[in-house]
Amino acid sequence: MNLPVSHGPQKLPGVIWLPAAVTMTSGDLLRLTGWSRQVLYAYRQRHGFPQTSLIDGKQQLRTRDVAAWLVRHGTKVEWL
Repeated sequence: MNLPVSHGPQKLPGVIWLPAAVTMTSGDLLRLTGWSRQVLYAYRQRHGFPQTSLIDGKQQLRTRDVAAWLVRHGTKVEWL
């Protein structure tokens, strides 16, 4: 399901490159996508984007959860 501009904070790109690592930080995701923290917050609140978890003492995202969410919403994921 693609999120139309009127129902999401911004249109998702056709392709996003993610690190081939088990986890990443929200900051990593923001750098890779060009999103602002407000956009990420809106996707979490309105569209069920994955939340961070405390992993190895740091708040991190599970990369596979992010990839699965992106694919469900019409974005192709490529791996770095």
